[in-house]
Amino acid sequence: MRILYITRHFNHSGRVILERLVQEGFHIAAVLLHDDDDPWRGPWSGFWRRSWYRVKCWYYRCPPLRNTISEERIARRHGLPIIYTRSIKSDEFYARLRQLLHHERPARPGVARGDAHRRGGRARRRPVSART
Repeated sequence: MRILYITRHFNHSGRVILERLVQEGFHIAAVLLHDDDDPWRGPWSGFWRRSWYRVKCWYYRCPPLRNTISEERIARRHGLPIIYTRSIKSDEFYARLRQLLHHERPARPGVARGDAHRRGGRARRRPVSART
């Protein structure tokens, strides 16, 4: 099963779910994100904005409530493809989706398809006598 993971930037529950899916060994075909001009996403501006937010939390002595880890960073860390789109109704999105649907992931040696998620990312091999 291939998963197209659709989420918003800096969504706390989206981050937790994406990390868990990767940890459990699910095949995530791509992460779909909205293409916008969010200042938190830039490499330098995002760093300074997150730092300023942490300083304000320290100054007011309150725990940070804002999620500062984006799903984009998680996807990049794990080598997942990222699709940016302004609308899922566009022709370019459908073309990219068709490309993902027709791309088959190579099977990992020693792991049966569909069994990896039930056993913590590893499938048990059947004895040689039980294999057909």
